[in-house]
Amino acid sequence: MSELILGIDTSVRVCVGLARDSEPVEALAVGDSRSHVELLSPALDALLVRHKVEWTDLDGIAVGMGPGPFTGLRVGVAAAQAMAEACGVPVYHRCSLDVLGVSWALTSPAGDFIACTDARRQELYWAVYDRYGRRLDGPHVSAPTALPRLPVVGPGTLKYPRAGKGMDSFLALKLGVRVDGLASAWPTPEEAWGVVGLDAGILAAYAHELVDAGPEPLYLRQADAAVPSAPKSVLTSPKTEASAE
Repeated sequence: MSELILGIDTSVRVCVGLARDSEPVEALAVGDSRSHVELLSPALDALLVRHKVEWTDLDGIAVGMGPGPFTGLRVGVAAAQAMAEACGVPVYHRCSLDVLGVSWALTSPAGDFIACTDARRQELYWAVYDRYGRRLDGPHVSAPTALPRLPVVGPGTLKYPRAGKGMDSFLALKLGVRVDGLASAWPTPEEAWGVVGLDAGILAAYAHELVDAGPEPLYLRQADAAVPSAPKSVLTSPKTEASAE
């Protein structure tokens, strides 16, 4: 009996995918980095309908746990948890950067490399991988200048092509760009997602092989919104009044 795994990742864009018996079936990426709530459900429906898959047909759900911005990341994580509970299937929590690492390893890189995504605030989420896609260091969040001197891949490299040792030369060739050229003439991450982006079909296909990231999303830094502290009292205490007299 075949195994059918659904992949969901919202660490950057809305990415969904299917894998059957550890082989990718299809991957779909929609929207940008700020439209997760509106697009995740329609993307899932479109994917499942196209392949005539019912929710009850699934054997598991693989979800990318980031690192990623708080709001977008929690949309995919919460959806995966709720769907898995409703379907009675396991959830596989996987680091989103590991999916990029495995995907790039399939291109047979010459050596170690960095996979990265845009963390905003002029920073990158990143991790180091060997040529086989095994994570050696990270994940981290830092300024692009702090990355080790290694070739860089992933959607973050389109924004910071000179981070680390610079954009991987094979990646530049696939994109049809020159690393020393004008970045303003390059494709956007959305336009080049099939080359630089996360493949949720790979996430689903490697659900059993990738390292467990644990059930807590990998935010790596505090959320922008914070719970307000208790307001300070403006009333004068009786003791203070007595002292004043």
